[in-house]
Formats: sequence, C-alpha cells, structure tokens
Amino acid sequence: MQIVVAEGIGFCFGVENAVSKAKELLKKGLSVWTDDDIVHNKSVMKELYDMGLSKEKGDVFLVRAHGLPKDVLDDLKKRYKVEDLTCSIVKNLFKTVAEIEKKGYKIVVFGKKEHPEMKALKSYCENATITDIPLPINAKRIAIASQTTMSYTDFEFFVNKITEMSKFDDIKIINSICNITYNREKEAEKISKIVDLMVVVGGKHSSNTTKLYKISSKYTKSMHIELPEELIELPKGVKKIGVISGTSTPKNIVEKVILRLKELGGMLQMDGNFEKLLESYLYDDVRRGTEVMGTVLRKGETELFVNFGWRAEGIVSSDELVKDLSEYNIGDKLKLLVIKIDEEDGMAFLSEKRVYLKNIRNILREKFEKGEKVIGKIISRNKGGYDVLIDNVFKAFLPKSESMIYGDNIPDYTMEFKIIKFEDKRKLNVVVSRKALVKEQVERFFKERKKGDIVEGIVKRIEDFGAFVRVAEGIEGLLPNSEVSYDYEISAMDVLGEGQSVKLYLKEIDPTNKKLIFSLKELMPNPWNNVEKKYKIGEVVSGKVKKIMPYGFFVNLEPGIDGFVHIDDVFWGKRGNIKDIISEGDFVKLVVKEIDKENKKIRLSYKEVKGDPWENIEEKYPLGNVVTGIVRVVFDKGVIIDIEEGISGYCPISEISWNYISHPTDVIGEGNKVKAVVLDLDKENRKIRLSIKRTVENPWEKFKQQHKVGDIIKVKLVKELKNGYSANVEGIEVYVPKSHIVSDINVSDDLEVKIINIKTDGEILRVVVSEKEKENEKVLDEIKNEAEKERYTSIERKVKNGDSSDSGEE
Repeated sequence: MQIVVAEGIGFCFGVENAVSKAKELLKKGLSVWTDDDIVHNKSVMKELYDMGLSKEKGDVFLVRAHGLPKDVLDDLKKRYKVEDLTCSIVKNLFKTVAEIEKKGYKIVVFGKKEHPEMKALKSYCENATITDIPLPINAKRIAIASQTTMSYTDFEFFVNKITEMSKFDDIKIINSICNITYNREKEAEKISKIVDLMVVVGGKHSSNTTKLYKISSKYTKSMHIELPEELIELPKGVKKIGVISGTSTPKNIVEKVILRLKELGGMLQMDGNFEKLLESYLYDDVRRGTEVMGTVLRKGETELFVNFGWRAEGIVSSDELVKDLSEYNIGDKLKLLVIKIDEEDGMAFLSEKRVYLKNIRNILREKFEKGEKVIGKIISRNKGGYDVLIDNVFKAFLPKSESMIYGDNIPDYTMEFKIIKFEDKRKLNVVVSRKALVKEQVERFFKERKKGDIVEGIVKRIEDFGAFVRVAEGIEGLLPNSEVSYDYEISAMDVLGEGQSVKLYLKEIDPTNKKLIFSLKELMPNPWNNVEKKYKIGEVVSGKVKKIMPYGFFVNLEPGIDGFVHIDDVFWGKRGNIKDIISEGDFVKLVVKEIDKENKKIRLSYKEVKGDPWENIEEKYPLGNVVTGIVRVVFDKGVIIDIEEGISGYCPISEISWNYISHPTDVIGEGNKVKAVVLDLDKENRKIRLSIKRTVENPWEKFKQQHKVGDIIKVKLVKELKNGYSANVEGIEVYVPKSHIVSDINVSDDLEVKIINIKTDGEILRVVVSEKEKENEKVLDEIKNEAEKERYTSIERKVKNGDSSDSGEE
C-alpha cells in the first residue's frame, strides 16, 4: 500500500506565527488570555491551554489569526497589553476593502457572516454585504472580495453569478483567498484522483479543512480525522492513500498520521527517509538581495502579490514594476529581486525594476541593433527636446524634431520609441525617436498588409458618415456607416464609442495615398447567404415596420434583411390609407410571397395572414341580415360603409332615408357608425349592396294606414322651399304650398293643416297639405253654425210673437 503525501501539510504562515507567538509568551511565564480559539484545532488548543493559556482575563491578550473588530481591539488596547496575531493576508483584506469603499464601490464579500474574520471585516467596511449565496447587486461600481479561507472554485462561481444577476457600470474583483488555501485545494483534487483513499487531517470546525474533505470526496473515498488515533483500520482494497492537512493542523500531527498509516502497511511513494520527505515540504529560505522567479497571484490597488517560494506571499509595489500595473496578469512570471524581508509580519518586498536595471545596457543595445521598439513615458521637457523614462527605469533623450509633439501639451501616457543613437561609454547615452518609429511602422504596414486582412484599432472620432479608426501611430482609416452593419439603419455612432478598441476587416488599401477603408459587417455572417433556408414561400414571419410609403411599406425581418409589402398585399378590398391600420415601429405578421436572393428582395403579404374575408361571405352576411359598420366615404349618390377589414358595402342615396334627401350629408357623415340591411351580395365581384333605411319600419306605410285625404293633422315646418314648405309629421315629410298658407309663419313653427292630396310614389307617398283648406273648412263650419244659430233665433222669436196679444206680426 503506497502513501502519497501532499506538499500542503502543516500550518500556513498566519497560523504558524500565531501559535509560535502564543507559546513564546507562555514560556516566559506571562498571564496570557484570549476570547476564543486562536486556531481551529483541538489538539493545538489543548497544548496551549495546558501551557497556561486562559479564556479569563490576564496580562496579555492574544488576538486570534482571524482578527477582531476594530472597536473591540481598540477597547482591549486601552486596558491590556495586546499581541495582535491577525494573519497578514487577513489584515491586507481589511485594508483593501476599506480603501476601495472610500472610492465609491459597493463592497460584496463571499464569506460566512458568523465567521470571526467576517465579523472583524464589518468594522472596517460597515456597508459591506457578506454572503455565500449570489444575489443581485444594483450599484454603479461593485467590488467583490472573499473571506481568505473560502474555496477558490466557489468564489469563481460566486463572482460569475453576481456578474450575471447585477446591474453596474464598473466591477472590480479582489482575489483575497489565501494562496496556500488555494494551492491545497488544487492538491486535494489532484491527489484524490489517483488514490483509493484520501485522509484529510484537521479540525472538524476548520473551514478550509472541511473544504479539502469535500473536494476529495468528489473523486475518491475520503476520511476527515483530527488525530492519528482515529485510524483504527483501513477499508479493504485500498492500495494507494493520499494525505493532506488543513492550514490549522500542525506538522507533527501529520507526521503521526503518516507513521500510523505505515503501521497499517503503507509505504511512502518517494525515495529517501521520512525526515527528508518532511523537509521537502518546508519553504525555501530567501535573503535580501536574492534574485527569484515570482508568479503573480493577484493584483491590489497599488501592488502585485506574488508567490516566489517563500513561506508567505511577496509584494511588488507599482513603483518597483517595469510596466504599468494594469499590464500585468494573474499567472505572469517575473524575475524579481528581494529587497526586504519582514520575518515577524511574514511579509516580503520585491522589485522587478532593480533586476531590469542591472541588465539595462545589454537590453537596450540588443534593441538598438535589432531595430526593436522600446516603451517609455515623457517625464520632463529640456533644452532641445524631452526626457523619456524607458521601461520605468532608464532616462533617454527625445529631440523635439523627432517627437511628433506639436504645441505645449506633453502626452502623459506611455508610448513606443525607436532607438536612433546608442553610445555605450562610461555613461550610457541613448537617443530615441517617435518620428522614425512611426514612419517605419507606416511603411511596413502598407507593404505587408493586403485587402481582406483583419486589423485592430482604436476609434479616434465619430462623424455623421462613419468613424475614423487608428490602427497605429500615423495609420488611420475610415469605417463608413454603410460598412458597419447589414442593417443600414445602424451607424457607427450606434455601436462604437471614441477610445473603443475594435477589430475590422480591411476592405480597401491604397499604399500610394496611404488610405484605408474598413468594414465591420464583413466580419459578421451575411444574413442573405441562408435567406432561402430561413424563409420559405407561404410561411408566416414576424417583422418590424420600418417605413410606410404611399404604395406599400418596408419591414425589417432581422438585422440586414428587409422585405416589402405592396399596397395590393395590404388590403383585400379597395385600397385605403396604410397608416390607418399600422404605424412605423409596429411588429406585424406577414406571409412570404417571393424571395429574390440575388437582388436581396423579399415580397411579403400583410392581408394573407388573416385570410380572405370574402371566403365565407354568404355565411357571415346572408341577405336580409343587419350589419354594423362605419361610413368611410360619402358620394353624391350614396355612401361606402366598412363592415370589417377588407369588406365594405355600398348604400345608394335612395336607401339611406325613407324621406327624400338631396344629398347623403343631409342625414349622414363620414365616420358615423350605422346599421344596415344586406340587400344584395356579389361574391365574385366583391360587392355588397346595403340599406340603412330598412333597419327601421317604413313610416309611409304606417301613415297611409292611419290617414286619408281630408284629415286634419299638426305638422312642424322644417325647411322653406321655392313655392312652399317642407314639414315633418310622424317621421315623414309633407309639402305645404305657400298659396295654401294663411298665417304669418316661420320655419320650425307648428301648423294645423288639412290633407288635400295623397299620391303613391314607389315605396313613399307624396302628401300635400293645406292650412287654407283647413281654414276654409273652418269658415264654412262657422257660417254653417251661424246660419243654424240665426235660424234657431228666428223660430224662437216667431213663437214668442205668436203668443203676444199686441203683436203686429202674423
């Protein structure tokens, strides 16, 4: 049975420093106390308690490796001597989040709220959101950090989820996970894939140890133990065992575990004795002035954190770097010089610049001889030119005539130069040029580049007709709006911004005149290449109305593909106004009628989506049926009524009203909602004849049944005619000749008249009435009444006289 021991065993630097310091104080006989376990390991804490460590108040207070809230720490310092054993990586996390929060960032920390480290962090960054579950964050600027003991894989997942869920303008990721923790996670995964059993040694309450156990369990059988005594027997069939420990587990415990495994039949899978094996797990010693190779672990605001083989991380401040901090990436390998070691705090400071400076003569000579460019920044003006700091290390001279600087403004950013003079004397003299480099670059570009190449450039400015893009100093071309997208409504202004980096297709190149034309759309799939596969004749598609014309409208089906709907494909019936049924910007469904790939044309139909409304016209509108519609057009001889989209009917003037009208507008207007009876239907010619008047009872028929010549009726005068008046009575019109009016009247007056004539004229009557006849009849009646009255009086008188004795009458 083989035993594979991970490199990651024993304490991390922070825990080792905390435990060592605690033992040192206890050995001096001091009364040392703390408020909680310094490390998450029962065996270690038992040893410290046995040495005299107490949780009751004493002379010296120990701050555990995870740190304490600032206010608690300040209060303790007022009353006790305090030994702050907070891990340097944890301290750096507190400092970093506090500084970034001051810059306006919303701080989100991936961690456990109840973990001591997170409780302490809250005192440095009160508004920080601490969570181990991704949640949406709405802030202009977000910074995401992590509890130092969390899983790096889980942190990556956490960052990706928050990025997807949140709204922000700027996001900053702070990789604050302890590098040792990260390396052990990777080792746990690597070893567990090649063994039959993984033994993870460490406290059951240790966060990082628990993560190691979870990782190992994904790939093989795993055991989480705190002490070697827990190893009683091994599962059957185990031929290979892996061993790894958490950062809170002392090396001696791991040694005992390995010895116990050897007792159970295991053999170390390495040459050499056990002591040599353990020695190989110790960190290499380094001293000030040593050159080392470092790997960038993470980036701070003003420094890089590197792994260079020491027991803790190294720090390279921005002023000790050759390039700008932003140009470095995680994983970069750097040649560094150790400039300071702080054993007590477990910190090392290194420099890239000082290594570079040692070799600057050889580096610059080689670049001069090969004609290679150098990177530098103008730092000051002097007589005849400028001082340029090359690679943040060496000062060279830039003559004004070679600077390409016009005016008084000196660029404050790094630029490229060519060395045009190199004198290696006692004092190194280097002269650089912008002009020579730019000229060389331009000539090389136009010589080597050809149509169809892909180039990358920076958008310098955007005009109404396109964008100017700089590929390099002195090399600039135009991206016309027509080459931005297959959708011609999209311009450079819609998709690009000044200063933006963009890849472009070189559409035209003119070496003689040094002119370039770029294309962005050439890098995109041409939507017309597969148009016949995507759009089939007769299929229903959706699109956005782009432009409405008098003869039809254009529809955008997808970026770069437009179709056209002719007005004949809009209306089933008579052509109307397209804007009455759709508007620009509307999304509509259409039927594909014709595709012309070669000429990039698609003909569409709007009306066919809903189907022909005349298909079942006889069933929808049978003869005699009453329909409702809107008067669309009024003619002299009738009106057009829209019943539904695509179906209209005609109502002649004779069918508008039972009364005589000289024009339809006498009783109806465009836009009126009316009811009408279907009189006739011609499906083949798409015609419907309607009647508005037949929706109500024929008032003439009713009048004829109730009245006859000689009847006295009351009418209302409504209109003065040439020789008479038109009057209304019981919903019909009658005629009153002026010669038959005896009163002093006005239009709208009521008048009692006599019917003197009724003549049938088709479905209506011609009725003539007379006030005069009515009055004559009244006069005759009065005369008759007077005569009767006179006759009665005469008879009465005769009777009276006949009875009188002195009457002279016979």
